[in-house]
Amino acid sequence: MLQDFGKLVAAVSPTCGMDLAFITDPGTAVKIMLTAGPEFALPVFASNAVTVGTLICVGTSALVSAFEPTPRIDATRSFEAPVAMDTAPPADGSIGSVVLKSSYQTDSVAIRYILDCAWGLRSPAGIAVVNGITW
Repeated sequence: MLQDFGKLVAAVSPTCGMDLAFITDPGTAVKIMLTAGPEFALPVFASNAVTVGTLICVGTSALVSAFEPTPRIDATRSFEAPVAMDTAPPADGSIGSVVLKSSYQTDSVAIRYILDCAWGLRSPAGIAVVNGITW
């Protein structure tokens, strides 16, 4: 574990210093938190999108974001605006079992807020990955 963390920090810190965050699968994140304890000062984030056995180090100062300055706001009573009428959507992410109703059916107004944004790295040296960890 120490060798993997050391390799990642050595790869990213020349670009970002110690402005680092780690991302891994939920099981590995729990292992890191239990092993390192509360004195581990760098953030560890869990994501189901990360393959088990993968540890990612991101230099937070290498991340950039851009936002459209003006959002688009649409309001409609049209039947073309289906709305999910469920406070507990399915855990699998599908919409097959979600009840959809049009704003026309419920005599309501649907409001949509759209703000375009993008994220990226200022430098490819701002990220490093270790695959196949076994600890």
